Amino acid sequence: MDIEWAKDGKTKELFIVQARPERVQSLKRAPLQELRHKKKGKKILEGLAIGESVVAAEAQVIRSVSQIATFKPGSILITQMTSPDWVPIMKKAAGIITDHGGRTSHAAIVSRELGLPAIVGTNDGTTRIKNGQAITLSCSEGETGFVYEGIAEIETKEIDLSKLPKIDTDILLNLASPEEALRWWHLPTKGVGLARMEFIINNHIKIHPMALVHFNSSRIRR
Repeated sequence: MDIEWAKDGKTKELFIVQARPERVQSLKRAPLQELRHKKKGKKILEGLAIGESVVAAEAQVIRSVSQIATFKPGSILITQMTSPDWVPIMKKAAGIITDHGGRTSHAAIVSRELGLPAIVGTNDGTTRIKNGQAITLSCSEGETGFVYEGIAEIETKEIDLSKLPKIDTDILLNLASPEEALRWWHLPTKGVGLARMEFIINNHIKIHPMALVHFNSSRIRR
């Protein structure tokens, strides 16, 4: 939306004076990017690949949630497993590697929602990768994700969506995290077919649904 605002100089109130659909950026169709790596180093680890991307950065091994304040943004997070307490630093990570977990684990689900490459279920990533070690995390080689020594050269290939063939079936998006709409809006789809209400409540409303059902309860108000 293109929104115009006005502030009253006397009352200091803020007003919306115009709102209309934005017609420039919304009509652009940005190409999808496909990432591949070249001149990769020695393979040191593997697990289940989450996503299809590649990232190279320094690793940061964090074993306890009590240490998350030490996390350096842009690092690859190495830990045993994640829980909701880890989400703030997962948002700052370049990628995620866990010892435990499968495709439906917390680390896998949140990584998909954040658009981060992740490798889960490595068994011993926290012991085989050293803190500060330069590594390349690759989820671009199929169902198995690999961790390589060093910073690999990453090649980006763009896929022009305007050249995709037309089909008769209307394709709709299924979204869990509402923020994913901002990432995938440019795909040639007919819109959103399903949005996970529990994620909208958890991420934005941030009130337990039963608290709203019993809003007038004195216990809830306290």
